[in-house]
Amino acid sequence: MTSRWTRFKDLSKTMIVRGAGVVVVVATAQHVLSQRDRAHRAVLRDDLDRMRHTNHDLAQDVARLRMEVVAVKTDDRYLERVARDEFGMIRRGETLYQFIEPKRRLATSEQ
Repeated sequence: MTSRWTRFKDLSKTMIVRGAGVVVVVATAQHVLSQRDRAHRAVLRDDLDRMRHTNHDLAQDVARLRMEVVAVKTDDRYLERVARDEFGMIRRGETLYQFIEPKRRLATSEQ
């Protein structure tokens, strides 16, 4: 009977030591992986914040452009201003004067 009991105790000790070893290995792996995950989540969070900011800016641009489209379609004065400012158009009978500044001469050191 003693030999069975001794074998049982030895087996129990071996199982406890092996179980503890498995727990240590799993805990270490979990710790390493969780640190990588945290770093990856931080990068993803920064990317998400950047994308949200970009989307907000783009939504504002879209709203502004939609208002311009409506103005071009409905407001003749706005359309004329765009035609003049962006395309250099003039009305029939108007004369366009362009003033060109003369090129400046470089000052020479031999004066």
